[in-house]
Amino acid sequence: MWAILVNHGGAMPKRILFYGDSNTWGYIEGGGRFSAEIRFPMVVQSLLPGSLALEEGLNGRNACFNHPLSEPSLLGGKSFAKIFEQSLPVEALVLMLGTNDALPPLYRQASEICADLLRIVLEARKITPNLPILLLAPAPVADSWLEEFEEEMGAAQMVRLEPLAVHFEALAKQANLAFFDVASLIPRADARDGLHLSATAHKLLGQKVAEILRDLLK
Repeated sequence: MWAILVNHGGAMPKRILFYGDSNTWGYIEGGGRFSAEIRFPMVVQSLLPGSLALEEGLNGRNACFNHPLSEPSLLGGKSFAKIFEQSLPVEALVLMLGTNDALPPLYRQASEICADLLRIVLEARKITPNLPILLLAPAPVADSWLEEFEEEMGAAQMVRLEPLAVHFEALAKQANLAFFDVASLIPRADARDGLHLSATAHKLLGQKVAEILRDLLK
């Protein structure tokens, strides 16, 4: 769902595309979606007068352009260019993907995820040169989720997730992106399922992203 901002003859709103997975969509652990005023992209819109948040989150989305174990509809790299073009004009892009890549069944390495994120960035800038882009390293899943997964699947060892933030930060420097490590604000996914963000976390993240975008959009 995209937010709608009515323009009464003034300046056109600054359109910010938020591209991500269930934590961009606003998934509530157990099912359902947070209301608009809670979701972090809409918090950003509320704090940046004259902005319009274009919410493009999808539950289960990964960063892949192709993967034999991914449903085609969840290939975030493959679907990005079309969604971006349909969203134009776009003044800034906020990108938060990678969690679903690292988790089962894909088990992708950080280097693989970053390679696809770079392809997404290059596609965006091919269409809109010099586009300001904010790359967010998602908060890690909670240890409780890893333990529950091990128990349910009878795995011999727990799933050990490679930290993404250090690799994402290197990518941001390489591609001249703004960067923020969500774990510095929200150390672990804090919803009870251990995978998603709570309402409080959405508010905190929205406030921080608004602060960063305020500088990027000057």
